[in-house]
Amino acid sequence: ILDNLQTNSYIRLPDDCEDVVGRFGSRLRLKLVERYPEEAKPLPIQGRFYQFDGTLEVTGQRLSFQETPNVPRGTGWNVWDGALLLAQYLQANPTTVRGLRVVELGAGCGVAGLAAAALGAQRVVLTDLPEVLPSLQANIDRNRQALSNASIECHLCDWFQPPQDLLARPWDVVLVADCVWMKYLVA
Repeated sequence: ILDNLQTNSYIRLPDDCEDVVGRFGSRLRLKLVERYPEEAKPLPIQGRFYQFDGTLEVTGQRLSFQETPNVPRGTGWNVWDGALLLAQYLQANPTTVRGLRVVELGAGCGVAGLAAAALGAQRVVLTDLPEVLPSLQANIDRNRQALSNASIECHLCDWFQPPQDLLARPWDVVLVADCVWMKYLVA
C-alpha cells in the first residue's frame, strides 16, 4: 500500500496493519523525503495531535514560529508534537536548561531550543540540515526581541557528516525531539 502513494496522500489502513495503527490511528499522512537514498522506505507520519497556532508562550514571552507544512522534501519545516511536548517539559522543569549550554539536534523550526533560550539557557545552538537553516534562522530572527538576553545561533549538522567542531564543544544539555523517524537513521 505505502509504495504506491504520492506525497500528501491519505489512505485508510487495515486495523491489523503494523503497530503504527494501534499507536496513531488508521488515518495516516505519508510524506516522501527526496533527500534520502532510494533504498530508504518512507514511513507513515501522523499529523499533529496538539493545537499550535504558530505561537508559544514561555515565561510570559510570546515566541512566534513560521512553519511550512507538507514540504515534500523533508520535515524540518514543520512544528511536530515532540517539539511542543519538549518545550512544555522544559517550562515545567526550567532548571534543566537555565544557565547551561544547550544544543538542539534536528531543530527544524527551533521550538524546543528557543523555549530553552526563553527559560534562561546560557547559550543555545540550533542545528539542522543545510536546506532547513534559512527557515530556522528566520525563526531565530523573528524572536530576537523576545529573547534579547539569550545567545542563540544556528549551525549545520548532518548526522552522516557531523561537524567535528560542533561535537567537540562542551554541551550541558542535548535536546532532540521527533528526529529519528526513518529506520535507516538508526540502523
